[in-house]
Amino acid sequence: MDNDDLKQWVKNNLPSDSDIELIVLKGHLLIEECLNSIIDAAKLNNSCLGNLDLNFYKKVILVNSLCWKSPEDKIWNFILQINKLRNDLAHNLDSKKRERLILDVIHMHIDILDSDLIEETKAMSIKRQIELSFYLIIGYLNAMKVDIKDQYDAFYLLVKGNNYNG
Repeated sequence: MDNDDLKQWVKNNLPSDSDIELIVLKGHLLIEECLNSIIDAAKLNNSCLGNLDLNFYKKVILVNSLCWKSPEDKIWNFILQINKLRNDLAHNLDSKKRERLILDVIHMHIDILDSDLIEETKAMSIKRQIELSFYLIIGYLNAMKVDIKDQYDAFYLLVKGNNYNG
């Protein structure tokens, strides 16, 4: 998916006129779609994966293990923090820790941004910052999927070029 298609996909599925709760729930689903797409692009043996109960958390860990960049990359902790917020929303009507979870997501988002975007982002509403968090994560995951697919294709061409029949 190119950048324009990706932005449109997110925009269509993450309406900005929604409340924070719906943005988090739908954004979480979009992240999970991206994680599934990366797992598919990695050409992992699905017969082995079928026996695993891959919940969101385990998918994040699996996809992180496929990452060529540092596994300590802040994005993975950011995704897991969003998962905590989503779980709080999905399992509790009211929560004393929800406001703290939202602020933690905001702080992690700010921490990942390039320095020239920080002040502008801080001036935005909390809702807009949460929304932009999903654009950032989904963009990152989409780029990772492209990298993994390119690596697999290059390996396949190398193997095919050597008449490997494995």
